[in-house]
Amino acid sequence: MTHSHAEGIRAGVGFAQTQGDWGSQDRMKDIMAALKSYGAAARVVLPDLRELIVKCDAQVANKQFPADCNKTRVGWVEDVIAAIETANEQPPLRSVAK
Repeated sequence: MTHSHAEGIRAGVGFAQTQGDWGSQDRMKDIMAALKSYGAAARVVLPDLRELIVKCDAQVANKQFPADCNKTRVGWVEDVIAAIETANEQPPLRSVAK
């Protein structure tokens, strides 16, 4: 799936950061797949994705989220970080703003 609106990059990260915890390891897969489709254009959110990992790991340290489920959701984020870092292409992007 290719997304064509530049605003979708930050919207995807925003959703990943604010989604409810219950079942987030499953939703994270879909969110990260959408971000991955932006290719090199998503490099702008790499710091946000790294911060997301820190947030997720802190929830485990504070006993707010199970470690096994966190391993899954953090794995999706790590995979998309690696894919974005090595991406050489991106889809043509348009904006919803005029």
